[in-house]
Amino acid sequence: MIRARANDRDPAIAITCFYEQLPLPGIGEIVPKNSAILPAYTSVGIHDNHTGMTKFEFEDDPGFKSVSGELQRWVKELESMSGE
Repeated sequence: MIRARANDRDPAIAITCFYEQLPLPGIGEIVPKNSAILPAYTSVGIHDNHTGMTKFEFEDDPGFKSVSGELQRWVKELESMSGE
């Protein structure tokens, strides 16, 4: 689907891949980085395991900053495209 869009000259889809950087205790790595990212797209490591990588306690949590920063970047891009 992503490649077909590019071949059809449709606007690119903004994709950012986030991946776990720490193993799950007693189990290990759940999703290897090479399975969690897409080549040619932005990828960001979250310094936590698979279970904890989306459980942010505070706004200054590095993982939260990474995810929210990327969302804010997308919003700014969309606003600039619409002339706002």
